[in-house]
Amino acid sequence: MRASVSDDLTPGSDEHWEAVHTGLAADHVIALGQVAYWSARIDTTLPVLAAALIRASDRPRTRKQAEVVGLTFSAIFAKTSALVAELDAADQVRVLFERDASAVQKAMEDRNHLLHAYWLRGPREPAVAQRTRRGGTTTTPFSAADVERVAADLTNVSDRVWLIYAVADGIMGYQEVTG
Repeated sequence: MRASVSDDLTPGSDEHWEAVHTGLAADHVIALGQVAYWSARIDTTLPVLAAALIRASDRPRTRKQAEVVGLTFSAIFAKTSALVAELDAADQVRVLFERDASAVQKAMEDRNHLLHAYWLRGPREPAVAQRTRRGGTTTTPFSAADVERVAADLTNVSDRVWLIYAVADGIMGYQEVTG
């Protein structure tokens, strides 16, 4: 069901906007948009991190081994992890990546559950995300606050992934502040 939204939704706009009724409250939809945005940042930063590691490596690679664009998150994460494992154990990029890798993987798994689910909404909070995979169906209640927490986790880890890329590509140096 679609309903026209008033033109004053975007002041000064001559465009006509329509609202698509999802059955979810606006705060859920906004939080899901944030999950999509920040996870896309991770999806686009990991390939450039892998490319930076390939450029810095002295190991010969075939064209297929050097391919980093168009891969799923799991594939590019595995490739990046393997490239990081080639670095010296004390290398700053390896230390940073290994420190954050499990948080990145967990946040992206949460993203998958949220964005690839069929959402059910009853008369009361929370909404329910239902995801069917080979192993069966997982049904998880998610309040808007739960979705916002996933978005915040993705924000933090996407910043960490970008920092690791910036260090790997020589854009910036990194120094841990203690104290």
